[in-house]
Amino acid sequence: MKTPDTLFEKLYPLQNAYLQKLVVSGKINHAYTMVGVPEGAQESCIAQWCRALVGDTYPLEHHPDVLMIDRVDEGAMHGIEEAKRIRQHLLRKPLISAHRIAVLSGAESLTTAAVNALLKIVEEPPPSAVLFFSVSRPLQLPATMRSRMQFVHLPALGDATVRDVLVEEGIDVRDIPAAVALIHGAFERLIQLMQGDEKHQLRVDDQQFWLTFLAGDLASREQSVQRFTARGSESTAEAYALPRLLNALEALLHTELLSKCGAGISGVHAGAHRVLEPYSRRELYERLLQVEQLRIMTSEHVNKKIIFEYLTFAL
Repeated sequence: MKTPDTLFEKLYPLQNAYLQKLVVSGKINHAYTMVGVPEGAQESCIAQWCRALVGDTYPLEHHPDVLMIDRVDEGAMHGIEEAKRIRQHLLRKPLISAHRIAVLSGAESLTTAAVNALLKIVEEPPPSAVLFFSVSRPLQLPATMRSRMQFVHLPALGDATVRDVLVEEGIDVRDIPAAVALIHGAFERLIQLMQGDEKHQLRVDDQQFWLTFLAGDLASREQSVQRFTARGSESTAEAYALPRLLNALEALLHTELLSKCGAGISGVHAGAHRVLEPYSRRELYERLLQVEQLRIMTSEHVNKKIIFEYLTFAL
């Protein structure tokens, strides 16, 4: 089975060739933003670039010249403390390599104060400093920050590409179209499926929840909601389950909408198609807008039961 690095090189050859060209020429910019779909190839791309700049003697998370800050949970923000850590790290001289690197995942979640704190070091970086941002919604970065960074775009994987990888690697997936729909073009999701990560099984469960929910009448929908909300209290794990669940619904609706628009989608989940086939393109689009509204409600910490009541009657 291919490693994530090898698979990245195969699926994103242009981005990998661009990296090699920069390393050979020595013309490394001081700030890059990797842009892709949620759970896309941004982090894998940054890891490749970091190793090319500082070597692989140490794991990146333990490298003395690399600072890695993970993305925050849904509704949270990267604040001034993270910005100060990045500034302090980049202002120091490298210890064992030629570069001093800081990586911020989910940089669209920077607060205004954090952006302002980072602008000076982006405008006047030390010679050894390299800053990497990972984002899925680049327009949420302020224009003052965007104008000072180089962007590397990592498009979603096509359904045919995902299917070919699964077949070529001999991954034991009973329903290839269902797996393709679940991956939804996201590189990290593909890696998780190939490695048997528990996150993939969670997505399978989430997908099944929506198929049962959408196919049911009002009473069965309420039962589905009760089963979900009974999994636990408003614990940390439960608070983050709802955003993940909304991602699964968006993937199902989006795939069916593209199929109805004649986009040549080959990985349509058969079960989802049976459930969503009665919906018109307009109805699917309206429900995608509702999912976005629910995301806003989630980020504003609206009670989960209220959100599910809205879902029960609106979808």
